[in-house]
Amino acid sequence: MKHIGTLAVSMFKPRNLALAVGFAATFGAGFAAADKPDFSGVWEMADFELVTRHDENNPQYTEQARAQLEYYQENFDPVVDDPARFCVRKGMPWTITSRARTYPTEIYQDENRIVMLFEYMDNRRVVHLDGRTRPDGYSPSSEGYSVGRWEGDTLVIETTGLTAHHEIGPYVRSEEAKVTERWRLVEHPDYGETIDITVVMEDPEVLLQPATGRQVFKRAPEEVVVGGYNCDYEVWDRHVSSKEQGSN
Repeated sequence: MKHIGTLAVSMFKPRNLALAVGFAATFGAGFAAADKPDFSGVWEMADFELVTRHDENNPQYTEQARAQLEYYQENFDPVVDDPARFCVRKGMPWTITSRARTYPTEIYQDENRIVMLFEYMDNRRVVHLDGRTRPDGYSPSSEGYSVGRWEGDTLVIETTGLTAHHEIGPYVRSEEAKVTERWRLVEHPDYGETIDITVVMEDPEVLLQPATGRQVFKRAPEEVVVGGYNCDYEVWDRHVSSKEQGSN
């Protein structure tokens, strides 16, 4: 069991400084449950080849979702017009299956919750471990509302309350989406201690059947801290508008 100590906030970039101070104060004396795996620490993608996104694994799309994707593929360049180049957050499940190898993720854990800070896109997630359910008045978001439960040494996380994706783009998701993750601490022969995460994406408006993905995180070197990404969230809207106006 590892103590979740005070964060070295002086090393953080300004955008994340307030978050670092807040989480250090909240979790400074916190511990993970003594009989459960402790995922706390700074992590990074272990290997590009170990990561699979659900939409790369031969997903079976509904007719409407397929039409949206075909429109994007016919009218936009998937490299030049990738929303990620314009700081558009994909949200879950893409957040957890990102291949952004140079951007670390920090995890804080106690008995009641897990908080994740992602340098990539300045994302953050909270996973509630105290048995609560999603509040009735919760406003959908790109990361959704996550609740976790333990099945032995495996942490099972269910995320709902997700926003629908922009109708123009390479990623499709409706507000009916549900993402289920299974986290395990695994000793890997090449990377040492890892978090091995399987992902199942369900979305009746987008997928005819569940689609699966995977992420493997390894521990980052001790000197690595989570900095800031500093996105301008209006960039993609301006880019889409200019493309559509140019085609008229």
